[in-house]
Order: sequence, then structure tokens, then C-alpha cells
Amino acid sequence: MKKFAVITLCLLLFAFFVPMNAAAANVSIGNSNYESLPDLPKDKNDATAMASALRGGADVKLDRTEAQMKADVLATDGSPSPRVVYVSSHGGEGPPATLVGVDENGYDANELAADLKCEDNELTVVILDACYSGGMAYPAVDSCCIFLTAAAADECAAGKLSPPRDAHNSRFTEWVLRGVRGAADADGDGEVTLPELDAFLTANYDTNDEHHQFIGGDKPGADTVRIFKSVADQIYNIPSHTNLGILILTLLLLLAGAYVIYQRRRSVLNVE
Repeated sequence: MKKFAVITLCLLLFAFFVPMNAAAANVSIGNSNYESLPDLPKDKNDATAMASALRGGADVKLDRTEAQMKADVLATDGSPSPRVVYVSSHGGEGPPATLVGVDENGYDANELAADLKCEDNELTVVILDACYSGGMAYPAVDSCCIFLTAAAADECAAGKLSPPRDAHNSRFTEWVLRGVRGAADADGDGEVTLPELDAFLTANYDTNDEHHQFIGGDKPGADTVRIFKSVADQIYNIPSHTNLGILILTLLLLLAGAYVIYQRRRSVLNVE
């Protein structure tokens, strides 16, 4: 029985912690530690939290240079649709607008548009928590991309550095996470769509000086695409990559083990 218990435990651990696919379709980048610009301690938390919220999870990349961010985006090429690219970092107004790497070189909007290659009928959702991040969308607006950004092209994302400094996440990412955990589920179906999230952010996040941007939401499929885990999975924090086949096998083994124990005890009682 000890061997049986060890095998069952190993299978259960495998089911929860070994991804079904070798590489995630999504990437989540958080830049916190800069050379001379003010550090953004929340941004590494942003990347980790967003990866946990995404259906299918994401490869988390922290403190990336401009060249590394470019490589991270290119690595998602060929991933199943829809793929998600998330970045929380400093932003540059430009033109062109930039996402600033920890080496303080900018990954500009034109480069990002060129790197977000996709085939017909595919969708890429780009979520950006950075100052001037709305400006990152325009070179790619006619492509397969949908952008959800923390600010317009001429606005800074307040909350990257502003109080409360003890907050775990940047203000925009915090409101996105609140939304996908159920607050934005307007129709109560247990799933949060991008239009639902857009409406929720308009009502709760936007201020006189700060307006999130939802660009490309009129593309076919944008109103129904599911990039976030279900509300139930968010609440119970079920890993996106859980290998359901192994998990079912493990549960069957547990039931079989319980049945064997029951039969042995029954036999002993009959002998007595």
C-alpha cells in the first residue's frame, strides 16, 4: 500500500505542476529594476498575477532588456490563437511610443507591430500597463491585434509609482484582475469577455486624467474570445495547465485504493 500511495502522490503532483504543453502560448513581462529610472516594484507582481489569470497560463519574464522583450514576443509566433502578450513597465511617449526595458532602451510601437505576426483568422491580445501605452497600438491597429492599455497615447499610467506604495499590483492591472475574478462578469455566465472588461474598466478605473484604451475590439471574434480563466478557476486558483487526464487517473487510483482497503477490512471482519 505504501508503493500505491507514493505512485498516487506522484501522479497528483504531476497533474498540477507539469504543463501539458512544453511552451506557453502567452508571455507575461514585468520590468521592475531599472538602471537609473525609478524602480517599479509592483511590475514583477503584475506579470506573475496576470500569468495566473490567463487561460493556458503564460511564460513569466522579469526584468527584461529591450532586446529580450523583442525575443519574448517573437517566441510566441506560431502559438495557438488567441495568444496574449502582457507587459508592465515604464513607457515612453515618443513618437513612436515605447515600452522601456530595464536597460532603458525602448521597444517601440513599430517594432512591436512588426513582431506581432499572425495568420488570417487569428487573434493576438496585447495588454499593456505602462505610461503612454495607448500609442503602442496604432501601428498594429489594422492587424490581428486587440489592445487593452492602461492609458491613452498622451497619458501616464498613474499608480505605477503613486500611492498606495504598499499595493501589490499597479493600479490598472489590479482593476483588470478584479474584473476577471468576477466583478466584470456582467451577464453572470462565469466568464469575462473583453467587452465586459472594457465596460468594467470604464466605470471603475478611468479618471479625468487616465483613460484605458480598448483598441481593435471590433475585430471578428473579439466579443467572444476567452483569454482569461473562468471566474470559478480564478477564485479557486486552479492552475491553467492542470493535466486533466493525469488528474482523473489519480482520482480513479484513489477510489481503487479505497475499495481495496474496504475489501481487506471486510475480509478480516468475516474471518473473525
